[in-house]
Amino acid sequence: MFENDSRGLECPDQTDASPIITNQAPTSTNTAWTALSGLQRDLLATVASLEKTTHCPDQPTIKTSLENQYDELLNNHIQQSLNDLHADNIIKSGNQTYYLTQQGRQLLEVYTQYLVTACYTDQVVLHLERPITPGDLEQLYTRLEEVTRR
Repeated sequence: MFENDSRGLECPDQTDASPIITNQAPTSTNTAWTALSGLQRDLLATVASLEKTTHCPDQPTIKTSLENQYDELLNNHIQQSLNDLHADNIIKSGNQTYYLTQQGRQLLEVYTQYLVTACYTDQVVLHLERPITPGDLEQLYTRLEEVTRR
């Protein structure tokens, strides 16, 4: 019989690199993407999407948006997940509407960036400290030509 007991071993290249948000106020909880349930992750993305298209993303609108992703979606499951996200300071609510907090938006942006990096390894993502000017583009093009000649 083969001795192939790989339980408990984890390849470093396969771990979830979702960073924990650390630049929050000390009183807030730091939540990793992996700590959220699948429904909570979908709710977070749905609320972010609805914020762009709907003035008031409320629970019925959120449920309608999620219904084609789930076979059966109960109101109490949605409400409990929304309450948990609210308790973790990921979303805020008021007058039966829901919005992302800064922590929720940052959590979604960090995970989105992680997915972009994982899926598109041939692309470079730049975080600019100031707007790009035409002179900057010429300098960058010149530097890239020098690097490719080497």
